[in-house]
Amino acid sequence: NIYTQSPKQADVCDLCGAQLIQRQDDREETVRNRLATYDRETRPAIEYFRKTSPKLIWEETAAGTPEQLLKRVSKRLQKVISL
Repeated sequence: NIYTQSPKQADVCDLCGAQLIQRQDDREETVRNRLATYDRETRPAIEYFRKTSPKLIWEETAAGTPEQLLKRVSKRLQKVISL
């Protein structure tokens, strides 16, 4: 993490000495573009289904283990499927 744990030598991994690079999809501009695309394309779809089919849209916390989350989501999907 170049912001909170920068390497001792710039652009070099402290553990293995390999060159550190920043992936294109980790750059601020890329993240901003993804968020703009979400606001433009995904949010309206969510709002549409929230209004027209409210039982198909719900918010779920990601708290707990992956297994606990899977159990909660599976339980909710079973309710939707049985409608």
